[in-house]
Amino acid sequence: MSKKPSPRKSKSAVKKKAGSSSKPAARKAASKPSRAASRTGKPGTTKAATSKAKGTTKAKGSGPSKRSAAASNVMRDRALAHARFAHGMINKFAEGFAPEQVVAQAGACPNHLLWTLGHLASSASWTHGMITGASPIVPEGYHALFGMGSKPIGDAALYPSFDEVRQAYEATFQRIVDAVARLDDQDLLTPPEQESGGFITDKLDALNKLAWHEGWHLGQLSDLRRGLGLPHVF
Repeated sequence: MSKKPSPRKSKSAVKKKAGSSSKPAARKAASKPSRAASRTGKPGTTKAATSKAKGTTKAKGSGPSKRSAAASNVMRDRALAHARFAHGMINKFAEGFAPEQVVAQAGACPNHLLWTLGHLASSASWTHGMITGASPIVPEGYHALFGMGSKPIGDAALYPSFDEVRQAYEATFQRIVDAVARLDDQDLLTPPEQESGGFITDKLDALNKLAWHEGWHLGQLSDLRRGLGLPHVF
């Protein structure tokens, strides 16, 4: 008895069976990017992850850094250091004078020690006014004795005592230091508080010119010491 041949499957049936396989469908689903991926350019990146990344970037770059927000004191501190140096040098060159030598005038150097310290105290009082707007902080009469246009006279009886003048010199300088220490760089770049006749451009300039002025008279003290035969400071 012969076997009946199995009926052939039609092409449509083969295609139908092949279409029921899950593998091609899985590949198709995997190859299609999500809407979030199309927006970010990265497959599989979710909207929440994208928002988180954006939020991190914004927080990182928002607002000034602590360093830029802090007030700068660099110019102030350097100017104070310069002024302190000049002041300290004046004090060094003022040492070693005998009591009768504080009003001594030597050769072509008429500016004796007592007048020099009084003059620097009077000038510091003026500088303090440029920075703070305050009235003179030296004793009354100092401007007439030691101010601009005054002339040193070799008679100690015409002046306050040397100790008083030296204390006034120290006190006025310290008042300037205390006033400047309360300011920052931006404060010092503001105009002076009093009229300077064009000599001062801003408060920082007032402090720098104070140091320059003390350096000017330091040279005169050096000549005075040499003329009086006093020992070298260095």
